[in-house]
Amino acid sequence: MTSFNAFLIVAMVAATSFGAVAFKQFTIAREAVWLLAGLVAYNGSNVAWIMLIDQAGLARAMVMAAAAQIVFTTLAGVYFGERIGVFGFAAAALACIAGALTLLGPTTSSTHASGRFATQAEVTRFCAAFPELPRNKKGEVVQQRIADFFIGALRESAETPSGRHLCPQARQYR
Repeated sequence: MTSFNAFLIVAMVAATSFGAVAFKQFTIAREAVWLLAGLVAYNGSNVAWIMLIDQAGLARAMVMAAAAQIVFTTLAGVYFGERIGVFGFAAAALACIAGALTLLGPTTSSTHASGRFATQAEVTRFCAAFPELPRNKKGEVVQQRIADFFIGALRESAETPSGRHLCPQARQYR
């Protein structure tokens, strides 16, 4: 995890937690400043959330978002005197365990299907080990064949049942 991802997690958790506390304070005091503060905090947490999804992927970001639930549940107990109870503590413990398992588990790239290959050149080198794949006169797997394969897959997945393309750029490769 990068330091920027850690910053996004802290920003999202802090903004979500502050927003929840501000909304609760608004319900008690009925002061518009608390409503405004809650709205601003939640909007800030949404921006951090979107950036975190982009950086870490949805699965990891979702578990990290559970940290906000733990923080504002704790704040509700401490700041507002709400009773958390055994189930609240059990839920917090499970969220901590899920977060730890997710963060310690294997990672994948958010922009590639498995994270194994970052470029078409890497796919070409990998495919060169398979003799059944088509080769040029020199016996090499040509990178253009790999590119054609990806474009073909894109073209097939981009067509809707009505024949309309979701990705108009794919039509130029027909």
